Amino acid sequence: MCDADLIAAPGSGIFLPASGTVQPPVIRVIAVKDLGWNNAPELREQSPNSVWEEATKMSTAPQTTINGDETLTKIKKRLKRLSIGLLSVSLLLIIFTGLVLFLFWRKAKSIDEAQTNLRVDQAIASYSSDADFVQPTVNTIQFLRHGYSILFDKVEYTQNGLALTGQVGNPTLLWVSSLALNFTARPYPYKFRDKIAAGPWALYSDEVNIGSAQTTVGSLNPGSTSFFSVTIPNVKQTPDGVQIMVSFSGERYQYLGK
Repeated sequence: MCDADLIAAPGSGIFLPASGTVQPPVIRVIAVKDLGWNNAPELREQSPNSVWEEATKMSTAPQTTINGDETLTKIKKRLKRLSIGLLSVSLLLIIFTGLVLFLFWRKAKSIDEAQTNLRVDQAIASYSSDADFVQPTVNTIQFLRHGYSILFDKVEYTQNGLALTGQVGNPTLLWVSSLALNFTARPYPYKFRDKIAAGPWALYSDEVNIGSAQTTVGSLNPGSTSFFSVTIPNVKQTPDGVQIMVSFSGERYQYLGK
């Protein structure tokens, strides 16, 4: 057998017969056990089948390493996908929790605002029922508590303030003497709702007053009217307007016929 009748097994230094029909019972081959210069070749006798099996094992050894690398790569990819999935779920959970908390905060804020507005409205209603307010409007009869009335004949904004001239009426059967009228100009309550929300005492505070003045009427007979004239300082004509609180002071009452 010549060198042309032998083929090299893949991945090894072993030569096998080129023809499958020629299979001597025993062939002598040289297996290089180490390619180093210090070791000599080892001679051994092997059958063709055993040589082919060994060559096949040697040729498939790198494939096992490749398969292992592919498995490791797949595991890494799966772990990466799992990490991305967990991160996405965590972000969605955080967003959902934040949204729920925001909705609860808005609901609580809305309830608190509604309760505050209710308290303010109740305070204003109570305050308005305890005082007499009139508008600076001419030729309009405006009634006070207990039946008394105010009629402005003249309303004028001057450099000194708001000048009011008019009549106070007494429809009762009482004689009123030593009467003084107090006029206080104030903004409408909606202009200082924030102060009222902080405490209803703001309605009774003089800090919100624009100006106040007093005029003496004297006697107010039953079923008649008395003239008055007064100027409230610091009052200017504005689009918002003002309301004027009117009160009696120093008066004395006596029944008719006594």
